[in-house]
Amino acid sequence: MSELITVRGSGATIAARRWGRAEAPPLVLLHGLGASGADWDRIAPHLAAHWQVFAVDLRGHGYSDWPGEYAFPQFGEDVAGFIGGLGLGPVHLVGHSLGGIAAQFVAVRRPDLVRRLVLEEAPAFVPAVPPQEVPPRPEDPGFDWEAKVQIVPQRNEPDPRWYEQIADITAPTLLIWGGEDSFLPEADLKDAAARIPDARLITIGGGHLVHATRPDEFVAAVREFLLLAS
Repeated sequence: MSELITVRGSGATIAARRWGRAEAPPLVLLHGLGASGADWDRIAPHLAAHWQVFAVDLRGHGYSDWPGEYAFPQFGEDVAGFIGGLGLGPVHLVGHSLGGIAAQFVAVRRPDLVRRLVLEEAPAFVPAVPPQEVPPRPEDPGFDWEAKVQIVPQRNEPDPRWYEQIADITAPTLLIWGGEDSFLPEADLKDAAARIPDARLITIGGGHLVHATRPDEFVAAVREFLLLAS
């Protein structure tokens, strides 16, 4: 059973679900665009055997604030504020897709907060090919649609400095690719893994939602990687 908590930050109040023992080492999970911390409900209980697990709702999602501003660096600032607000650092940080983008900003700008980093299907900071488009807004998207509107241009034309800065990541890093069913080019993730000083790339398969389509393999890979820090 998880517990819902909130942390008030400088840019937004961030909500999260918590599992595990308070004295266990902290692990923070970050979901992708359009999801919420609930996306990790099948995964978190398995990880809670070793860690105190926090599944964050990113800004514009779930129970966190929907402030209407969604620059990639702001997602990282929120997560850093959440970790610092609870006095958790350094943490193991696991991010899927947009959550992986946020996690990279934390690792670059607040290396003191990150012990080990896992990037599941996280887009590299290179222009999306083909360029993404914003589809018509659904009647009830379940999150702040403005996040989608603002994120698409950042994926299509990312700041070149963002890609350069991943070379400053000091945390041991595991990149997970979803295989041939992923829409992310393997070459982009290979380049990112080569640029991050202590990183390796593995392929699990299952497409963009590895943790949902291959949960057992995902948990095993994450657990093995994080336990290396013990």
